[in-house]
Amino acid sequence: MLSAYGTAAAAALGPRDTVYCLAPAYHPSGLLVAMGGAIAAGSRFAMTDGFAADAFWDEVRRYGVTVGVYTWTMLRQLIDAAPNSAEVAHPIRLFVGSGMPPALWRNVLRRFAPAKVVEFYTAADAEVVLVNLGDQKIGSLGRPLPGSAKAIVTAWDTERSRPELDAAGLARKCRPDEVGMLLVAVDPLDPSTGQVPALRALFEPDDAWVVTGDLVRRDHDGDFWLIGDAPALIRTPRGARSPKAIADALESLDGIELAVAYAGEWRGEPAAVAAAVLTDDANVDSLAKEIAALRFDDRPDIVHIVDDIPMTDWFRLETTGLPTAEGGTPERRLIILPHNEIPPGSASVTVTSNSTV
Repeated sequence: MLSAYGTAAAAALGPRDTVYCLAPAYHPSGLLVAMGGAIAAGSRFAMTDGFAADAFWDEVRRYGVTVGVYTWTMLRQLIDAAPNSAEVAHPIRLFVGSGMPPALWRNVLRRFAPAKVVEFYTAADAEVVLVNLGDQKIGSLGRPLPGSAKAIVTAWDTERSRPELDAAGLARKCRPDEVGMLLVAVDPLDPSTGQVPALRALFEPDDAWVVTGDLVRRDHDGDFWLIGDAPALIRTPRGARSPKAIADALESLDGIELAVAYAGEWRGEPAAVAAAVLTDDANVDSLAKEIAALRFDDRPDIVHIVDDIPMTDWFRLETTGLPTAEGGTPERRLIILPHNEIPPGSASVTVTSNSTV
């Protein structure tokens, strides 16, 4: 219910709005955000049996859509589509959903202005909802909605999957912009708390916290930023990296339309691998140098140039079927950081590009 009322409040939904659900009804964005928000606000509700970019604007005009609800990379189809005359002076004021990559977010704001994006974050096992209401911090998770459970960022030992403790033996809260684990407070006396694994007495004798599994940082303004899923970290000899951070960094470069990162093995050692879909005008040699110049946390070791990246029915990118680090076609592979040739901490990076794309 928090997500439904939160959507209604954050999006300022009212009886004059028509909420159009592009996401599958079984997805949280469809069930809680779209349907729940519309019901809570008394708005009209419309849905489709399958999102199709070529039919989208006709349906927007037909139903008088003012709010479109998306998931993940869904709106990329609208960005890739040729301009439609129905886009001119369109009635959509908000796109609401979760998981939109920052690069796509910028493109949506640019192409469909004055429409804005409202991005939500929810945790599966806790009553917390974060929302980004503005366009000043694209990519941020935003801040907790009123009525949401307390959320904090605590220093986290990713090797042992447990909090780091201070001198008093209590969990240490992260400083601003320090990466840590997102924890959400739960009622230690609530019988349902026992149904979800919770850490107790972290900061006080009678507290209880659910571990979301998400590594985040909180900036000086109080906004949360997602770093990535802790179990999905790519661990290499030079340190751990987040697949999300790598993908976001790649998509921020001119010439890369879509990217995903995953763990692999190169010359017998763990490596950070990425697959990228390039734009038609991409210059591969220049792009390779730009990738090599990324800071370590954002830089993959190997990049495969692919024609497309698989995704789920709700438009979340998948890595199934993508080339392994040493797989794929050599002519479509960029070796950004060869193992055993660049010592840890080195500022120099060797780039090998045999791509003919």
